[in-house]
Amino acid sequence: MLATFRSMKQSRLTPDGMTFSIVINGCARAERVNAAFAVLGMMRRANLPPNAITYSTLIHACGKTNQLNRALETLAEMERDGIRPNVVTWTALIDAHGKGEQPEAALWLFGRMEASGVQPNEVTLDVLFNALMRAGQLERAVRVLQAVAAGGSLAAAAGAAGEGGGAAGGAAGACLRVTGRMYTTVLRRCMDVQDVVQLEATLALMRADRMQPPVGLREELATFCGKTQQLAQAFDRVARLCAGGARDVDGADESGAMPAARERALRNAVALAVEMARASATGARLLLDLVASASAVESVHAANAPPAAASSAPARD
Repeated sequence: MLATFRSMKQSRLTPDGMTFSIVINGCARAERVNAAFAVLGMMRRANLPPNAITYSTLIHACGKTNQLNRALETLAEMERDGIRPNVVTWTALIDAHGKGEQPEAALWLFGRMEASGVQPNEVTLDVLFNALMRAGQLERAVRVLQAVAAGGSLAAAAGAAGEGGGAAGGAAGACLRVTGRMYTTVLRRCMDVQDVVQLEATLALMRADRMQPPVGLREELATFCGKTQQLAQAFDRVARLCAGGARDVDGADESGAMPAARERALRNAVALAVEMARASATGARLLLDLVASASAVESVHAANAPPAAASSAPARD
C-alpha cells in the first residue's frame, strides 16, 4: 500500500484526505505504527487536517502494539488540534490500557469520557469489563454491572480515581445492557475463586434482568452452592469442636465429659471438611489450621484424611 502511495506522488497525483486515511488505516492494520505516523506527517504537510477517525485509527494501532504512552500523546495532540474525542477514540484507549494490564488507567480514561459527556456504547462497556476481569478485579466488575442496571456512573461505581462520575456522565449506564456473556464470565470466575458474595450479587442482577444462566452453568452452580454450604457447615463444626465444645456433640452431657463421642464427631466433621476442601487451597489451609489445635487430632487426621488433603499440607502458610 505504501508503494502504491509513493507511486501516486511520483506520478504527481495529489492524494486527498480520504487517500491518506486509507493508507494510515492500512499501516495500522499491519501494525506498522511508525509508518502510520509518517503518513500523518505527510498529511499535515499537504495541509490536510486529520479528523477524529484518523486519530482514533492511530490510537488503536498504538494499543495493538502496546505503545500506551504514544496513544496518550496522540490523544493530547488530537485535543490540541481542537478535535473532540468520540466514543471510538475513548474505547480504543480504554481497550489498550485494559489489554496492557493497567486497569486503573482504563478506569481513569472511562471517567474522563463520562465527564466529557460522551456516552459509552456496548463495545466500551465490554472493554471496560474485560479490563477489570483480566486484572482479577471481580468485585469492581460486579459493581460496574450493578451501575449498568441502575443507570448510574460506571466509573464512580468501580471506584475510579480522578475525573468522571459527575453530572455529565451520571447516567452513562442508562443506555447500556449487560450481556449474557458478561454474566457467565463473572459467575464462572466467582466459582473459580469461591467468592459466594459476588456470585449471589450477580445472580440477583440476572434475576432483575430476567435472564438465566445456560443449562450447563446452572448445573455447575447448583453443585458449587451445595458444596459451599456443606463446606461452611463442616468448618463451623470443626471450629466448635477444636475449641473444646464437647457439649455440641450429639449425646454429650452438660459437663461436656464425653471424649469418645467428641472424637467420633470430630472424625466425621474432619472427613466432611477435607472432602469439601479438596477444591479450595484456601479451604484446605483453614482446615489444617483448625484441626491442628484440637486434642488427639493428629491420629484422627492421619486415619481420615484422603490423599488430596495430605498433598495440601505443604501449602500451609
